[in-house]
Amino acid sequence: MEIKKVPHYQRIARQLKSAIEHGELAPGSRLPASRVYAQELGVSRATVENAWGELVAQGWLERRGQAGTFVSERLSPLRGEPARRPTDIAPTAPQPFQLGLPALDLFPRGLWARVMGRRLRTQTRFDPGAQAIRAAR
Repeated sequence: MEIKKVPHYQRIARQLKSAIEHGELAPGSRLPASRVYAQELGVSRATVENAWGELVAQGWLERRGQAGTFVSERLSPLRGEPARRPTDIAPTAPQPFQLGLPALDLFPRGLWARVMGRRLRTQTRFDPGAQAIRAAR
């Protein structure tokens, strides 16, 4: 089984994100120019730009025009337990209407059986034809 390769830009993004999470890159710190960073890593500048673009979209980095790319100062790392634990959710009740599934429990079986029984008892096996034809026999 072949493992799918992770694109370079995603690996770079993960490494930067990990460095930010572990405090190696402090909020507000400036990243090197993308051209320089790409040369250090031995990848194209577009690869670095894609990685940074992903982290900007996620809020980890900020672009400040000509000033460069910085670690976001608005990051508030989660520490410890969440303030409120999620409550247990009861299993969902069956939906009153489900497409493609008739409500068989609501069908009037008793009434249906009586009506069908009456109809079948009075029904003949074949159409005897018009009254005039029957009288001629």
